[in-house]
Amino acid sequence: MLEIKTLEVDMETGEVNVFKCNTPRDVENLSDDKLQDFLLEARHIQSLMKKGDEEVKKRLDNGHTFSRIGYGNQTRTNLADVESVKKRIVKKYGWNAVVLPSLNQLKRMYGESIEADLEEVIVYKNINVLKVGL
Repeated sequence: MLEIKTLEVDMETGEVNVFKCNTPRDVENLSDDKLQDFLLEARHIQSLMKKGDEEVKKRLDNGHTFSRIGYGNQTRTNLADVESVKKRIVKKYGWNAVVLPSLNQLKRMYGESIEADLEEVIVYKNINVLKVGL
């Protein structure tokens, strides 16, 4: 396993400190400053991982082989989007058996004007979104 180490340089004294963060407990024990630095680095690594995934897939598609990486088999099941099936399911199981599309999905399907039709039933919920690297 790759050991993650972060260097911390004191700009006034030039002193270099190394701290490692390889387990959830290591993350819990970080000071606020070190946790912030760790998260900034982790976000950077996360973007590199995405690029790495894309590159590995491209190479696998081109016939390359890796000793510990390969495609797995996965099956997704979806129901056919057929009006008669929807009606039959609603009749037998009720409206709870079908899912109402999100507001954004409805806007894509019917245009922005649908929002005015639904204004009285739209529920707004504020959530805290983590912003890193302000």
